Amino acid sequence: MRKRMNSIAGLHSANTAATRGWRSGLRWGVAAAALLCAPLAFGETVRGHFTYSDTNGAKPIASAKVEIWRYAYWTWANAATVWTNSDGRFEQPMPFLGSGVVYAVRVFATNAGAVVWPDDVVHTFPFYREPGEPGTKYTRTVRTSTDVADFDYNFSDAFAVKHFNLAETVRIGYQYAAARRDPNERDGLTPVNVQPTGAAVMSWYNPAADTLVIRSTDVMNDRLILHEYAHALQARIGSFAWIPANHNGCEARDVVTGQLINSAEHAWMEGFASYFAAVVSHRAGSAAIADNGWSGTMSPAHLESPAACTVIGLPGSSGVITANMVEERVAAMLWDLFDNCPSVGTCDGIPESFDTLSRMDLAVFQIMDRELGVRGVWPTVRAFYDAWVARGLPVAPLASLFKAYGLSLPVTYPVAVQTVNGNYLTAVGGGNRLTDVLHSDATSIGAWEKFTLVQLGRQCALKTASGNYVTFVGGGGRLNDVVHTDATAAGAWEKFTLVPQGGSRYAVQTATGNYLTAVGGGGMLDDVVHTDATGVGLWEIFTLAGLPSGVCQ
Repeated sequence: MRKRMNSIAGLHSANTAATRGWRSGLRWGVAAAALLCAPLAFGETVRGHFTYSDTNGAKPIASAKVEIWRYAYWTWANAATVWTNSDGRFEQPMPFLGSGVVYAVRVFATNAGAVVWPDDVVHTFPFYREPGEPGTKYTRTVRTSTDVADFDYNFSDAFAVKHFNLAETVRIGYQYAAARRDPNERDGLTPVNVQPTGAAVMSWYNPAADTLVIRSTDVMNDRLILHEYAHALQARIGSFAWIPANHNGCEARDVVTGQLINSAEHAWMEGFASYFAAVVSHRAGSAAIADNGWSGTMSPAHLESPAACTVIGLPGSSGVITANMVEERVAAMLWDLFDNCPSVGTCDGIPESFDTLSRMDLAVFQIMDRELGVRGVWPTVRAFYDAWVARGLPVAPLASLFKAYGLSLPVTYPVAVQTVNGNYLTAVGGGNRLTDVLHSDATSIGAWEKFTLVQLGRQCALKTASGNYVTFVGGGGRLNDVVHTDATAAGAWEKFTLVPQGGSRYAVQTATGNYLTAVGGGGMLDDVVHTDATGVGLWEIFTLAGLPSGVCQ
């Protein structure tokens, strides 16, 4: 191919301007054709070290997406996409196309944790800046295969800084979370969208758009950004109670009516987020998380000594408000599982005789990820307690923290469930099963016949020896695939009421209003129970001895 094009060029040797231009273009064509016919050798190197001016000094633009653009053969094209390292550096060898090739780079506010979008009215691409902006954009021209095109730059203009700071702060939260996932979880942790805007009246996580909406005045508030990112984690790998509210740590009010809407679900959702922001800030250190105050979340000092909450005991939309419905009480308890207690009774220099645990943040995060990640079940601090106990973690120290902050512990009763013919229900294997779940032929009480009745207000749930809950599939109304025993938290399908039938005898009414039936009155290994009964007959009556009057009613 090269010989043929050279021979053509020899036929046109007139030394005119037109001929010289044609010949110059032909030489580029020859080069292009040669590139198609032979493998390219790496030549010049494109590299850069990128930082941005944070309030605590220059900070690397770490693990960020970088596009390398090249001008050759009369056009610009994206020649490579690379990522900076933890120090904000990259170095990429490029194929040598010849002298005169021009390079430029685009540095994105995009990393494994975040995709930050521009703070403008209309945009179709995530935010990026080119070195040199907002002044003249850097370009570098290479002449030989040994050239180095260097793009080192510190972005210092406020518009660029806020986008890069959002990306970096979320990345730090992402790294913390990714390193602490429960090993049994397989759902991916993908980048979250981040939208800075001057149009927002507050910063918040929008689960419908999977976007952190950060108002312009909060873009450098690293702790608030981490707080909102915690909500994204709850929605993505845990379970997120989307309850819009005006809240201050003590009270939560409806954004329209102003009514008190404190609930255990809201308290966990916000309490965990404040705890997460405090723990990640501590783990990352002041060099990574700028000390720009604690607006929008709770500081460790606040969590060590939460103020008295005046709404406890008042009526709210979820009933009388308890400490379990107050976010700062939940956050304080979680923080005490992490804070440093080098000697018994003293944590972070504060006398706390009730706090004997330290640096338990791995367990806290994994419980949020695993047990409290049941879709459709909004977590509460009670559910956290249950998961902690089921994992075999220290119970007495956690109970001490609950007591210190006025958090109520679950009321439980050990029970055996006896059918009308005198047999006992057996949770096969002690629980944690989807098939061959229950038998009703046991004639005495062994380990698998022992259950724990957990009181949840006027309802109850039944825990097996494994610590899992009995689930009435579909909430009841079934003849097949009736029950499971693998639930790690009590949701709607795990809750039931007891209908007194005299003495220690009860009917079990499921969420659908149907009743639990022990087929044949008991003594079965297959087709053991149904949940489709609409009235109480002999087979729907069970004996649960030793329960106080009014439990689960």
